[in-house]
Amino acid sequence: SADRTLPAPGAAGSLGANRNLVIDTTGPSVTSVNSSTPNGTYGTGATISIQVAFSESVTVTGSPTLMLETGATNRAAAYTSGSGSSTLSFTYVVSAGDASSDLDYVNASSLAGTIRDGAGNSANLSLPTPGAPGSLGANKNLVIDTQVPSVTRVTSPEARAGRRPPAVTEGVHGGRHTPVKVKDAAKDRPISFKLDV
Repeated sequence: SADRTLPAPGAAGSLGANRNLVIDTTGPSVTSVNSSTPNGTYGTGATISIQVAFSESVTVTGSPTLMLETGATNRAAAYTSGSGSSTLSFTYVVSAGDASSDLDYVNASSLAGTIRDGAGNSANLSLPTPGAPGSLGANKNLVIDTQVPSVTRVTSPEARAGRRPPAVTEGVHGGRHTPVKVKDAAKDRPISFKLDV
């Protein structure tokens, strides 16, 4: 009868010695979300770069998105790069009306798209809970502020001296250092004043 004894596993002549076959049925998972953009306050038009790290290298098909909590209207950060590595990069451009005291994504299901590992296993796209360790909000302090300042009060020593109140002759439209012309309503001359915004 035939000798059915096989070479020892890993020894010369064995399957392991002759071939390099990897069996992988576990999909990659998200380990953390961070940003390469420095901590700070950002206004309309600013670009925020966000990185999603996985437990292993992944391949992207199509255009994944990361939905961010940005006030009245949530914004989708668009995928930009990283396929073939363990970190995917997304870009968010701040739009007028956006607001956040500590930028984060909407919830643990905010990452959407087709992302797989080299074996074809689909990635688990669940994110750390917003604000929890590993989340964007926990790792970074990014403030989104697109609100235009407005004048709340104008005071002047002239008014306290019994003269008529000053008149603002040009509107205030911009930030804290926007030039404003103020004149004496009676004599049409410049006066000193304090502008609170």
